[in-house]
Amino acid sequence: MIAHSEGASIELQAGLGEMVHAGHGRLSIHGLGSCIALSFWCREPRVGLLCHIVLPASAAGLHGGEPARFADLAVPGALHVLRRQYGIPPSRVSVKMTGGATLFGGTVGALAIGPRNVDAVNDALRAVGLASLAADTGGRLGRSVLLDVATGDLHVRRFGAEVVVL
Repeated sequence: MIAHSEGASIELQAGLGEMVHAGHGRLSIHGLGSCIALSFWCREPRVGLLCHIVLPASAAGLHGGEPARFADLAVPGALHVLRRQYGIPPSRVSVKMTGGATLFGGTVGALAIGPRNVDAVNDALRAVGLASLAADTGGRLGRSVLLDVATGDLHVRRFGAEVVVL
């Protein structure tokens, strides 16, 4: 699902595999574990987009109607939405990332989805000539995030900790 808003100030929440975008208000994801919250923000026109990335790579480019589920599809998909709906080229966006925790098992192997998600997002960004301006990734704690479209600030709350602003 791709959700967007053009009306009064709102908060849009991105569920698993979803991206949300708006020219005002706040965009959020609650309860990130190994998933990645990837934010794109443009100062002028003021637009924010938030992806809830679940897994590192798609199988043969299939996304099952969830454009942000896989890192390899979410990055180009987000840039396509920003260009098509708002006329914003990749060179005008700031990118921030959070999430990628290791909640189950070790930090290597099949259960290390969090670190693999972080690597896949970084690879997908590099493939289009972008890098994350700020990041809060890894660790063993889940997070919730809120993107303030007015400022581009990404507010990150690790469970049981204070909010950090990226």
